[in-house]
Amino acid sequence: MSCMSCRDQKLKCDRSQPRCSRCTKRNDKCTYPTTRRRQAEPRRTIPELETRLASLESIVKSSRDDRLRRTSKNDDIIEPFPDESTHDAASRAHSPLDCEAETESSALPSFETSPSRQIPDAGLSSNMRPPMYLRYIIAALAASIVENYHSLALTLYHQAKLCIEEEELKDFSPQPVTLAQAQFWCLMANFEAQQMLFSRASTSLSRSLRIAQMLRLHQLDIGDGEPKNRPELEEARRTWWVIFCSDRFVLGSTGWPAMINDDDTSTFLPASEEAFESGVGESTGFLGNVLQARCNKYSSFAGRVLAAHLFYQSAKHVSSHVLDEHATDIRNGSFWMRHTMIDNDLATLLMRLPENLQLPRSLQCQNALFTNIIIHTTIICLNRAAIRETRRLALPSLLLNRSQARLLSAAEEIFNILREISEVDAAFSNPLLMYSAYVASSVYLDKSIAERERQAEFNLTYLLHIMIALSKTNPIARSLAIQLAEDMKNVGIDSSAIETVKCYPQYRFGLY
Repeated sequence: MSCMSCRDQKLKCDRSQPRCSRCTKRNDKCTYPTTRRRQAEPRRTIPELETRLASLESIVKSSRDDRLRRTSKNDDIIEPFPDESTHDAASRAHSPLDCEAETESSALPSFETSPSRQIPDAGLSSNMRPPMYLRYIIAALAASIVENYHSLALTLYHQAKLCIEEEELKDFSPQPVTLAQAQFWCLMANFEAQQMLFSRASTSLSRSLRIAQMLRLHQLDIGDGEPKNRPELEEARRTWWVIFCSDRFVLGSTGWPAMINDDDTSTFLPASEEAFESGVGESTGFLGNVLQARCNKYSSFAGRVLAAHLFYQSAKHVSSHVLDEHATDIRNGSFWMRHTMIDNDLATLLMRLPENLQLPRSLQCQNALFTNIIIHTTIICLNRAAIRETRRLALPSLLLNRSQARLLSAAEEIFNILREISEVDAAFSNPLLMYSAYVASSVYLDKSIAERERQAEFNLTYLLHIMIALSKTNPIARSLAIQLAEDMKNVGIDSSAIETVKCYPQYRFGLY
């Protein structure tokens, strides 16, 4: 047998007695084992392992109870609201997650079902109340747009995360996923996007989408299944389309790929607000059927879905890098065929918008403002790509002039809509509207450079003033205000608004 020293080092031993040659050369102690069996370490007994496990479970339970105590201490933050102004703010907290924001008094996005889901739920039995985590995140969204309660927004957000964690890890056993959880993570993504936590928002949206798919929300109307409760079915549809809209805006605003495949969706578009609230059945169609004009009527929420879908199609088209051997053929080239198809769909959508989405008759409807602005933002993005290709390929100037006219017309539409908005704080709580304002400003910047037009400079200054007014409670507005001020300074535009932005700490340190 090898000596203990060689065995421990896993080296070959010549087994010389009384000392092997390796130990002799290194002047190490050389001993030989008396048996071939290795000496085993003492094994822990089962009672010892059980004791250690019980100790670890006690630590985890103590930590969980501590979080619950901290959560319960803050219950009075959201139940009831401090005063009517906060409740009204929640009514106006429309966002990409909102479905059809037509009822001014509703405190929740319209994928909620009934007054029993509203936050001031005193007097309702516990089984009728929405989950605590859902109430916290809705309150956080409301607080984020009210200056007096803005400091509570992050506190409510963290409490919401604690509550959902407790729900998901309840009793250390697997818990079934619910519709409320899909809604919660979608609302979390919206709040995080407002706070410019974009990577975290994308992660929350991914969780919402996966839960929705586990609940088969994307295939609610496939085949002839068992009859379902109509209000609950419509709520499930709306939840899916809220998640769908959020996913469709990801590519255009961040460049990250969308997660939903249109071909996998077999859920009817949402019904009108009146049908939803009354629980009356209403015939709707699939997304593809409406796009192909096989459905003549659709709800205002469905109009929002269509706008989001075309926004995504435009962003996907603009970011495509597929080589095209017919690039200069404006009739048969793949780029120009996609461009024409999306441009025609946008024009058709504008002409066929439901009455409650048409402007100026629906200026008080946040959903109408959002839908129209997103359509015109899509037109700008689409035609910017066309101008870039036209210049790159030296195509006829007629095509360039037509795209530039479309750009300016869409920017004017966005500017005119923004001037008519009365509830500025509520409208711009939606990060995409601020993004649209910046997209419109980029058109005026180009026009100012090319023609030194005073009207373009006036419009730029007006848009910058809007961003400055919102920058106190809106991080995205502050960031875009700094960027726009820098752009205006670079093209030689002088404005007192630029000096205001220069006072921001983020501007001085380049943190934008």
